[in-house]
Amino acid sequence: MSSDGKGIPGLVATLAAVALGLLWLSPQQISAAEDAAGTELPPTPVQTLFKRLPVELDGWTAEGSEGAIALQMFPFAGREDLVARFKTNRASRPSCAPTDDAPLETIAQHARQAQIVIINEAHHQPFHRYVIQQLGVELADEFSVFAAETFDHLALETRTIGQITDALGSYSDEPIFGRELRALENAGYRFVAYEIREHQLPAEDAARVDRVIAREEAQAENLIAEVLREHPAQRILVHVGYSHALEKSVHNFGQEIEWFAARLKRKTGIDPLTISQTHCVAEDSTAENALDGLRIVDGEAALQRPGAVDIVLAHPTLRFERNRPAWRYAIGDMPVEVPESLQSAEERVIIEARKPEQDLSEVPVDRLLLYPGEAAPLMLPAGEWQMTAWTEQGKLNQAVHVVFQP
Repeated sequence: MSSDGKGIPGLVATLAAVALGLLWLSPQQISAAEDAAGTELPPTPVQTLFKRLPVELDGWTAEGSEGAIALQMFPFAGREDLVARFKTNRASRPSCAPTDDAPLETIAQHARQAQIVIINEAHHQPFHRYVIQQLGVELADEFSVFAAETFDHLALETRTIGQITDALGSYSDEPIFGRELRALENAGYRFVAYEIREHQLPAEDAARVDRVIAREEAQAENLIAEVLREHPAQRILVHVGYSHALEKSVHNFGQEIEWFAARLKRKTGIDPLTISQTHCVAEDSTAENALDGLRIVDGEAALQRPGAVDIVLAHPTLRFERNRPAWRYAIGDMPVEVPESLQSAEERVIIEARKPEQDLSEVPVDRLLLYPGEAAPLMLPAGEWQMTAWTEQGKLNQAVHVVFQP
């Protein structure tokens, strides 16, 4: 189907890379051509990326609020390497000594003794989402609810089961987050939204600390209302950002604050298993990819209050191959070259890959921003994919279909 869901996309390159298990379909295998290039506007998430990310990299620095936003959004465009390149002036996490080199197995063992597991992420680190996906799939035989900070409750109420769309939340349009949600839904989880809702928002002129407190209170109350009030024994995996995983109050914004996990614990009497991925880097960071370097560490010194989280999970420094994270190669993603027809020597291009039957509202399996003169591959799992490229003005040429056969 085409990007608007009404036809079958058409023009396809003819090239075989048999040694790589990669097959470009011939034009005869596609029954109709797409509309002329440039007649379709980019999807809303792509338009947002063009607006928020720098037009060119030479001379750009990640300064101020716009720079901070760009650093968070580069990974949505497949460019974690640019976060690593431009985040040099920001405080780094401490290096912590490892205590366990089989972290996911150990965490799963602890999680099986808990009713609620709360694990955080840094919003600019898709690998954190992959870790949560792996943990969630491992626990799917005992846990049935997946609650995520990203979810919009209205979008969840109206969604079609089986479709992971860009409407679901602020962060879930990032491709690895999309993969996480697909994997967890396939594993049997019910999705639950607990984010603050419009009627719970404080006054527009409220102080920042009051806005934070209102949000944490609403999140705890909403999760209780959505799950625990009617199903008090249900087991829940909760995906949060940063400090929301703290189960003890800490001093922030000039006063003691209970974040989400602490409020949920106090209100329910349930002691959650809390896991941080954001407080430490692994002391031994020589691993070739993040999967091999993942460690449970002694992170107490990195916590503002001892015992604020139960487990500190540390990652090594990310490494990149051709501007893509090495861990993506390690999980079996295939580097697939971007066809010349989907590149531009004059302007930024964002290339997306989806299944041929998916429309543009579905979160792509990969997305890649290329600046003029750059070259980097899409990273795709085995399967059949449709590549579509966008400039700020609209679609660049016609979609290309590719089949990756392992």
